[in-house]
Amino acid sequence: MITRDDLSRFRAEMLLYCGMCMDEKPEGVRPQDWSRLSFGSFHKEGEPGIYLQLWCDRHDANVTTIWIQTGQWEHADHNPIRIEGASTGIEN
Repeated sequence: MITRDDLSRFRAEMLLYCGMCMDEKPEGVRPQDWSRLSFGSFHKEGEPGIYLQLWCDRHDANVTTIWIQTGQWEHADHNPIRIEGASTGIEN
């Protein structure tokens, strides 16, 4: 169960960035400072669950879409994606 204490600090073990942004990022600039991302959700009629989408505003491109249904989640697609701190087997 997630508690209020769990949400009182940044707990991410894996960070998602636009692969194109990371290729263009100037040296010495943190990915968090360079990224221009939006996050939102949508629903497709007739399908259970919702989609969460991470969008690169700089490149007007999808970073990833995650589908959530009944407590389970999976990546719906992977373009272009850069995952720091995790080995996923996803190639850019």
